[in-house]
Amino acid sequence: MAKKQTGRPLRPPPQSSFPKAENQAEMDWGGEARRILKTEMQALSWGYRDLSEHLGILGVEMDPPAINRRINRGNFSAAFLLMCLKAMRLRIDVVPEGSAPKRRAEREKPIDALESVIEIWGTKAR
Repeated sequence: MAKKQTGRPLRPPPQSSFPKAENQAEMDWGGEARRILKTEMQALSWGYRDLSEHLGILGVEMDPPAINRRINRGNFSAAFLLMCLKAMRLRIDVVPEGSAPKRRAEREKPIDALESVIEIWGTKAR
């Protein structure tokens, strides 16, 4: 025999008109930062090992699996985002919203320790 339910019926809480909690906003922005890093890595055809090597050139020693976990969690610091963008030779221009036309981040010449040797020999590695 089923027991009769007493009290108020269960239903989802109404949608709140309050702003998002700070944690939820951080998760949303963390997802955006993760998307930016992954998109730029894909544009360079880089994996986590490549990013690790180029961070090492900047003096930041991190294993590729640690970078993978950090990026996929999406809860990394702004400093980590800037380090990765610098390693990818990307520049961020901070301008008031709507004041400049949208354009892709400008790339500087890639960091490659062997690039000068390759150019001397007249061959191209990529």
